[in-house]
Amino acid sequence: MVNSSVKSEGKLAVMMIFCFQLLSVTQTDMIKMRVSDGRELVLKFEENKVNH
Repeated sequence: MVNSSVKSEGKLAVMMIFCFQLLSVTQTDMIKMRVSDGRELVLKFEENKVNH
């Protein structure tokens, strides 16, 4: 995927789809992945909070 001609936004979309599927399979609410340059990609499900 690194050398693909797909734009960065497309690559990010594929990674997000992969992460959502991983969340479903592992029955967790957060995934944290470290990128090769040291940055982290964090995807977390949170319930909508409504304050009355």
